[in-house]
Formats: sequence, C-alpha cells, structure tokens
Amino acid sequence: MANVNELRLGYGSLTTGTLTLSNTYNAITVTTTHVGNSAGSNAGTVSTLYFGTGTNILKTDTLNIGVSKALGTVVASASGGRVTIGGKTGGTTAITVGSTAGTGTAATPTASSICGA
Repeated sequence: MANVNELRLGYGSLTTGTLTLSNTYNAITVTTTHVGNSAGSNAGTVSTLYFGTGTNILKTDTLNIGVSKALGTVVASASGGRVTIGGKTGGTTAITVGSTAGTGTAATPTASSICGA
C-alpha cells in the first residue's frame, strides 16, 4: 500500500516508466498520477501502468495518461482482476487522456485508456 503526493511513470525529458502491479492486492493513494508526461520536453518511449489480475485500487484526484509529447498506456488484465479508480479521499478522479497540456511545438500525445491485454 502506498500513500504519496505524486506517482510519475515516464515524467520529464526523454523518460519512460513501467509499473507492473502484483496479481494479488494493490492499493495506491496519490494526489496526482502521471503515465507518460514529458512536461513540455521531448518524450521517451511509451510509459505503461499494468494492473494485476487481483484487486487494484487507485485513489487519485488526477490521472494523466499521455500528456505533453509523451505516450502513455494503462492496461487492465484481460484474464481477470478488478480495477477501482476514485478520488484520493473519495469522490471522482479527473482523467486526462492524450493532451498537449499547453505544449506548443510538435506535440502529438498518444494515449490508451484502460483496455484488456
């Protein structure tokens, strides 16, 4: 179980991140989650968050997938499991999928929201 301010997968210039959660129980509580966010710089390759086949709870106020020039993917297992996404202290999550986030030059973000793999 993790309770942090930010979870960054592939955040910043030329970075890439992958997080594969366990196939039992995962609970993450975070204010902002980034899966691919180049923060205005050049992007690395695709950053990916893989949910496990067990119970997955993501409590986050903001979920950014593929922001600025970055590529981001969030994958739920096709072979079962449960994914629950909600606000850090309850309520809803603001989800952004594929946004330039104000990046001006050559910004073509690509993102995949939750899909089976």
